[in-house]
Amino acid sequence: MSRSVIILLTILSRLIPHPPNFGFMGGFSLWSGKNSNPYLGSLGVLALLFFTDLFLGFHNQIAGVYCGYLGVFLMGRLFSKVTQQGSFLKNTFIAGLSSLTFFTISNLWVWWTTYPHTVSDLVTCFVLAIPFLGYTFAGDFTSTHLFMTLPHRLRFLRPKPAQL
Repeated sequence: MSRSVIILLTILSRLIPHPPNFGFMGGFSLWSGKNSNPYLGSLGVLALLFFTDLFLGFHNQIAGVYCGYLGVFLMGRLFSKVTQQGSFLKNTFIAGLSSLTFFTISNLWVWWTTYPHTVSDLVTCFVLAIPFLGYTFAGDFTSTHLFMTLPHRLRFLRPKPAQL
């Protein structure tokens, strides 16, 4: 799957109506971490978020969202050797781990900027966010397999170069 198609699918997943926290941004961040230069890839993740937020609007927790996706990008860098085989099980594990990474970073940000800094409020913040976690898992699972597993599994469909 070409880089342009992956970017277009990710943009559309953010702009068209969808369940809360379901989108392809997590899979895109993982894929970028695996396939991009560390600096250009992280800038690409931030640029895509910023571009789509121009249409969606900005909010007071946006820095936590951006940091969460940078965390997922770094996971893509860290696990780039694991995900290169197109393994369904490995990519499912990485997608789940990336969902938990985004959930943890973004909710720590929400707690730090919104709640009193107590353990009970930290627990409250995370418990209130649990309903969104299922959609995050679903979006990351779908996009990770669409961007990273499926192209490897379907490589036999690619035309072979002509031999002279």
